[in-house]
Amino acid sequence: MFPTTPLHARIPVKALTSQGNRFDVACRMIKTALNYRARLVLFFGDQGKKYGVSRISVDGTKIDDGINNRLNSELHVARFIIDAITSNDGLCDPCMPCVGITIETYHEMDSETDSFIQELQDFKERSAMKVILLHEDGIPALVTEQGRIRWSRHDIHDSIFVLGDHLGFRLPVENKLKEIVDDILCISTGPLNGAKNNISYLGSHVIAFISMMR
Repeated sequence: MFPTTPLHARIPVKALTSQGNRFDVACRMIKTALNYRARLVLFFGDQGKKYGVSRISVDGTKIDDGINNRLNSELHVARFIIDAITSNDGLCDPCMPCVGITIETYHEMDSETDSFIQELQDFKERSAMKVILLHEDGIPALVTEQGRIRWSRHDIHDSIFVLGDHLGFRLPVENKLKEIVDDILCISTGPLNGAKNNISYLGSHVIAFISMMR
């Protein structure tokens, strides 16, 4: 979830990090999901201000190789998303720039938190999969056996993973998530060198790691 990254047609492609409010992080996650043929849902908001709540859904299993080859960097992904929004009149209606990527807004939701939490609750009601919150203070999910790392908790194939942006979840959101999820884990074998917390990772690295473990 990207609560401080509004999704709109005027995101400056040459300033994704600064004026784009770290839209580069989201684009890097999308590109990684495409590379690993993974599924990914991103929520964007601007804390109830001008642009409202938007969502990008990516299903890497459905992406055409030609499209995937075109989107070979976070900059190309950004241009692809912005062009799709622009051609769809500023994202007034759901937009599907290609098979496997859908962009839409939540007109009825007041905040990205409402839409994000509601989506998770709906998913839990209709699915038997576990919902796992990834957090640096979570239980280490990895163990090392005979020099190899393996996933130790739940079936990684039957789980979906929830992670925040580069700033992490705001406390009210985090508290709601803790009421919904089945477990709170971290991608670690435990803190290193006596540290209090486990290591934090980029969202793109998390997608790559989980995809390789599956």
